[in-house]
Amino acid sequence: MALVWQARVMAAGEIAIPSPKEAGAFLVPFVIDQDGQRFGKYPPGWPALLAIAIRLGLRSWINPLLGALAVWLTYRLGQKTVSDRVGLLAACLTLTSPFFLMNSGTLFSHAWTFVLSLGFSLAWLDTFDIGEPATKPALKWLTIPTASAACSSPGNTS
Repeated sequence: MALVWQARVMAAGEIAIPSPKEAGAFLVPFVIDQDGQRFGKYPPGWPALLAIAIRLGLRSWINPLLGALAVWLTYRLGQKTVSDRVGLLAACLTLTSPFFLMNSGTLFSHAWTFVLSLGFSLAWLDTFDIGEPATKPALKWLTIPTASAACSSPGNTS
């Protein structure tokens, strides 16, 4: 409720509004009245994005759209780090997770945070992209050495 209230205030182009004369009669949970100003107690990042969605008439759609983006980014992360199959499995498991579905259907910031985390992870991996997943230094623990690779290693004297 407070996040939507804060987003509506931001959608109107304000960060705070004047407190009503009898502020106690107009209680909004997690909204603060101080020095004649009423404002939300949460950081402005998610309410600002929610305010854009409100202005565009997409308030009910913002988190499902972010959830869809998160599923695609989950696929991309699995694909980039391991393989297409692992990416598809990760996306399917994400899509069928009740926790994910519940958080993508509310107006909380969880879906936005998930998208930002996945985007950061993909950008981080792109920064150090060295080739195929099996040759990436950070992912060598995922590979299983074959018998021919073990026999031809530099330290093998047999």
